[in-house]
Amino acid sequence: DRSSIVLSSKVAGYSDNIDWIRKNSGQGTRLTRAQIRESVEASLKRLGTDYIDIMQIGWPDRFSQLHFHTFFDETMVRDYISFQEQVDVMKELAAEGKIRQFGLCNE
Repeated sequence: DRSSIVLSSKVAGYSDNIDWIRKNSGQGTRLTRAQIRESVEASLKRLGTDYIDIMQIGWPDRFSQLHFHTFFDETMVRDYISFQEQVDVMKELAAEGKIRQFGLCNE
């Protein structure tokens, strides 16, 4: 019975190195509206379900890479997808019934 299971999945955040998990193979992952939607649709299909209880953003797209650094390095500043856009598409997916809740992981 699906209602007795809490199902969680994650959409991969920014990476130039993860270039095989999206249709834009070879271009890496970003948290654009299109890539978030693509990720959710692919997860629904792989998991064989109509909805995901908790969809998490893994490593939100932001202006600077902060992992493994204890200081701000201006050379690491790059273009980014606004956090508002990332949240807005998750809200849309929730309104469409494809996800129930969304969150943030790997921070």
